[in-house]
Amino acid sequence: EKWFEYDLEIIEIFSKKNKFVIYYEWEGVLIENGPTYSYRTMEIIKIRPRNNLIISIDALWTEKQFKDQFISTR
Repeated sequence: EKWFEYDLEIIEIFSKKNKFVIYYEWEGVLIENGPTYSYRTMEIIKIRPRNNLIISIDALWTEKQFKDQFISTR
């Protein structure tokens, strides 16, 4: 609900044993006609093999990308 509009494109997904890596490009705007934020990132999802439950999700973001998630629109 924070972003006015966004788009996510998955570039690649690969897995090995109990890990899945999702590489994607994300683009969004906070307010109508506002600046566009765009970045590529990877998320590493670790699962428990016996029941396929997620153990953890780790994202690889730059500091700027992380801060952009918390910009106030007020």
